[in-house]
Amino acid sequence: MQHISNSEGKEPVSMIEAMAMKEPVAFNGPQGTELVAMTLKDYNRITLAKVTDFKDSWRCLSEEAERNGLTQQKLDNILKSAH
Repeated sequence: MQHISNSEGKEPVSMIEAMAMKEPVAFNGPQGTELVAMTLKDYNRITLAKVTDFKDSWRCLSEEAERNGLTQQKLDNILKSAH
């Protein structure tokens, strides 16, 4: 990942775009990295990985709950009593 200061980020968009096409560009401000420019392909890859990880974790938890005797009816009753 390339790092540039916020003042360097005032360069023409075409220059930042060219940099981001090669690898993500982090804009560093006084509080550290505040913004990242990347291709849509990179963004979609990262987002899909997070969604896939979440779904895999949820599936594993669901399977474990089922093995431990939790049914949809029991879950519904627990959720109703929580209100």
